[in-house]
Amino acid sequence: MKLSPEDQRHLSERGITQSMLQEQLGRFAEGIPPVRVERPCIVDDGIRQLDAGQRARLCRRFREALDAGRITKMVPASGAATRMFQSLLGVLERNEFVTVNDLEAVGDRDAHVRDTLTFLQDIQRFPFYPDLVRFAAGRGAILDVELQGGDFRSLLTDLLYAEGLHAGGMNYAFLPKALLRFHRYGDRSRTALEEHLLEAVNYACDTKGVVRLHLTVSPEHEDLVRRRLEETAALYLPPGGRLELTFSHQHPHTDTVAVDRDNQPLRDEHGRLQFRPGGHGALLENLEELGGDVIFIKNIDNVAHERHLATTVEYKQALGGYLLEVQSAIFQRLEQLSQTEPDTSLLRDTLAFVETDLGLQVPEPIRNAADPEQLAWLISRLNRPLRVCGLVKNEGEPGGGPFWVRDATGLATLQLVELGQINAADSHQAEQLEAATHFSPVDLVCGVRDRRGRPFELSRFQDPDSGMISRKSLNGRELKALELPGLWNGGMAFWNTLFVEVPPITFNPVKTVLDLLRLPHQPHD
Repeated sequence: MKLSPEDQRHLSERGITQSMLQEQLGRFAEGIPPVRVERPCIVDDGIRQLDAGQRARLCRRFREALDAGRITKMVPASGAATRMFQSLLGVLERNEFVTVNDLEAVGDRDAHVRDTLTFLQDIQRFPFYPDLVRFAAGRGAILDVELQGGDFRSLLTDLLYAEGLHAGGMNYAFLPKALLRFHRYGDRSRTALEEHLLEAVNYACDTKGVVRLHLTVSPEHEDLVRRRLEETAALYLPPGGRLELTFSHQHPHTDTVAVDRDNQPLRDEHGRLQFRPGGHGALLENLEELGGDVIFIKNIDNVAHERHLATTVEYKQALGGYLLEVQSAIFQRLEQLSQTEPDTSLLRDTLAFVETDLGLQVPEPIRNAADPEQLAWLISRLNRPLRVCGLVKNEGEPGGGPFWVRDATGLATLQLVELGQINAADSHQAEQLEAATHFSPVDLVCGVRDRRGRPFELSRFQDPDSGMISRKSLNGRELKALELPGLWNGGMAFWNTLFVEVPPITFNPVKTVLDLLRLPHQPHD
């Protein structure tokens, strides 16, 4: 591809080299090979269950590390909530719908209309309903009376846009999810951000009252998010407690070029190459630059009403304790392997540890290899970042799951695989998908330092061939977008991984506004 001087300046501003651009275009042209899963992970075959006694012991272990200041919570919170209100926006932008009667005439024949009717029918159950009442009053209207008269456009405009009709608007379609009201508590409500802070206070607050919270946000939203936390943190911190708050942004050099159906780069109205965010995989650098030790990661929209907090806290601490227990065993074995000339019995014992405690199926060539080769393989296999992933039983949520995947060396490893990475047209792969029992809610704890306390170079442990190509549209134009290896799948493909079953109540994503009507987000069952 020939680049103009303007193209070169544009790339330089983003920190993207010409070779990086050519590599991206090459991936579009060649495609990304699908992941070939061997079988789904199930309980006792890749997925562990923790009984009450184990959870209590692991929680105690976790609290020791917590009081040593080792724990940080990281919340990916970038981007606006536009997709959460896609149906409402779609209806509002169609001028043929003027009253509720117009919507009812279409009914279930249109998914956006159906969702909007559900929203209007249950509007009083949403935590932001009192705000809508106030905004209606500000323009001289009574919301319920307005709805009875069939006017739905006024309240949607108040909710979704900053301008509103007369007295400004709530701008919910363009604010980050972090700042949206998620749950109601009597006469007040909490944002998703506040719920995450409360959760962190309950499982990640040390004996000095310190909570370490890191948020990835869009640059334009950082001041809004920071102010919200400054205004509300005292409501949730213990007396004398302190919030150590840090922010980061996705780096522009992790953006990827957009192309048309013929894999030709798209340009905007000014002739500049169009780039798109590289997905959650772009946050791998943020995780590495955070410089933490034991880091919990959970999406901003995955948080439940406080009445479910105790269960969440118990399992978060148990997952952390499990990571610390296994991590300690790994460090001990690495110390043994590095200090002395290991004998055959130590190597065999460590191979057994790799299989039973890390869940790896040792390839036969390694099992039958000479001692020096086994030693080199074991050190390489153990000296990696470690993650423990909470998994819930699959109850129909869309998304990826846990699978056994065999690599080029013959090693079967535990991987989180997105549906878009699997060729469902292959009958064997379709059978494996059908047999899957668990879902990945992106609820994980990561150990990102080695036995000497040095941070791992996380980019060394990603699989660059595990990204995805997705089809999207922008301003009416169809485009193809390249997503980097995901933070919790391809971005961590070569980590040591452990899967643990957690209760479904710990997984409560809000992908659309109607998800807030689900029982875990309501004040009462």
